[in-house]
Amino acid sequence: MGSAASCSLVFNPAYVEPWLARLVQRLLEGSPAVLALFRKVPYRDAPPDYIRLVVYRYHFTDPATKRASGRWWERAELGMSAPMTLKQ
Repeated sequence: MGSAASCSLVFNPAYVEPWLARLVQRLLEGSPAVLALFRKVPYRDAPPDYIRLVVYRYHFTDPATKRASGRWWERAELGMSAPMTLKQ
């Protein structure tokens, strides 16, 4: 039996980009080639039963914030996606 895993990725919750849907599918399948793309994988023995994504809205920082912090982006968490699974 697999486990649950979450990935912090950016996507429009109204429309899942094809590349993201395929990435989630390959993670759920346990694809070694896809797992190798990640520095840390919270599961190695078996692929997870489902993946839930954290959804963020990103926007550019203003020039003063960029100068003070070096950050280009601000982000706000919008919530979690519904669990995605290959199991029917």
